[in-house]
Amino acid sequence: MMNSTSMQYEKQVEHTLPMLHIKNRGYRYSILCLALLFALTACTSDENQAPTEAPVRAVMYEVARAYKESGARLFSGVARSATEARISFKVPGTLTKFPVKVGDSLEKGQLIAAIDSKDFQLKVNEAKAGFRTAESKLRAAKSNYSRVQRLYEHRNASKSDLDTARTAFEEANAGVSAVSQQLTLAKRQLSYTKIYSPNKCRVAATLAQNSENISAGQPLVLLNCGDDIEVEIAVPEQYITAISETSNASVTFTSILDSDFSGTITEIGVASTGRLTTFPVIVRVENNGQILSGMAATVSIQFGEDLVIPAIYISPNIVQEDQHGRFVYVVRPDNGIYKVNRRTVITGQIDSRGISITSGLKEGEMVVSAGIRHMRDGLNVKLFKK
Repeated sequence: MMNSTSMQYEKQVEHTLPMLHIKNRGYRYSILCLALLFALTACTSDENQAPTEAPVRAVMYEVARAYKESGARLFSGVARSATEARISFKVPGTLTKFPVKVGDSLEKGQLIAAIDSKDFQLKVNEAKAGFRTAESKLRAAKSNYSRVQRLYEHRNASKSDLDTARTAFEEANAGVSAVSQQLTLAKRQLSYTKIYSPNKCRVAATLAQNSENISAGQPLVLLNCGDDIEVEIAVPEQYITAISETSNASVTFTSILDSDFSGTITEIGVASTGRLTTFPVIVRVENNGQILSGMAATVSIQFGEDLVIPAIYISPNIVQEDQHGRFVYVVRPDNGIYKVNRRTVITGQIDSRGISITSGLKEGEMVVSAGIRHMRDGLNVKLFKK
C-alpha cells in the first residue's frame, strides 16, 4: 500500500510531463518560423540585387600614320608559268599508260597518257565495214543507172525506170558520204585515246593514277610550257590608274639571292577582285632557268614623281595573320562606347617607320596594339589612358 508521499510524487510527475511536451513543441514552431523568415529575407535580397556586368577590357591602341610618298611601290605575288595547261582526255576510259611524273621534261609530241582503246577500235572497224558495204551499193547503183540510161537513149526503158535508177544511185552516194563521216568520227575518237605534249613542257603536277577510270575533261597533269614566267600581283585602287604597260617594273625572288629581273606589265585588271578594292596586274619575267612556278616574288613598280600618295604605316607587331589572310583590329566609337572590329589589310614594305598598309586602313584610324590575342570581332572595350 502506497503512502501519501508517494502518491503526491506521482501526481506531480503526471502534471509535469504534459507541460514539458507543450514547451518542446513551442520551441519547434519558433525555430521553424525563424528559418522561414531568414529564407524570405535572402530571396528578397537576391531579387533586389542587380546582376553584375562583365568588366569592359581596356586596350592600348595606335593611330595609323600617313606619309606622303612618291616613286617606287612594292607588291607581293607568286610566280607561275606564262603558259600553264591542264591536260585531259576528250573521251572517257581506263588509264592504261601514264609514264610521266612530276618534274619530267617533255618534248613536243611526247606521249603523256593513254586509255584503253579497244572499244574505240571496234567502232572504227565497224565503220570501215559499213563504208565498204556502202561503196559496194554505190557501185551497183551506178552501174544500174548507166545501164538504164543507155536503154532509155535507145527507147528501151521508160522515163520512170530512169528516174528510179537515178534515185537509187543518189541514195547510195549519200549513204557512202554518211558512212564516211561516221568512219572519220570513229577514227577521231580513237585518236583521242592518247595524249601528247603540245610543246616543250615540264610536268608541274600529276592528277591521276594508272588503271584509274577517267572521265572526259578530267585533268590528268598540269604542264608548264615555255620559258617565260608571270607574276600576278594585287594593286590597290589608288595606284591602278597610274599603271600602264610601259611602266617600269622589276621582280625579285626571296629564294634566289641577288635576284633582280626586269619585268614587263602585260595585263592590267579592269575590275576589282576579292573583298578588298584591289586589281590584278600580270608582270611577265624572262626565265633564266632559276625561277620555278610557285616561288614568292616581290614586284617593284616605278611611278612618276608627280604621283604623291599617302602611305599608311603602323607598327609591324600589330598586323596578325591566319588562314584568311592578314588583319588588324580597328577600334571605333559606337554610341558612347568603343567597339573592336576585325579588318583585312594588305601590307607592303617594312622600314624604320613601320609596316606600310597598302589597303584596308585610313589615316587616323585607331588599331589595337596590345592584348590582341584577347580581341574578337564586336567586342566592347575602353581606351587605355597612358
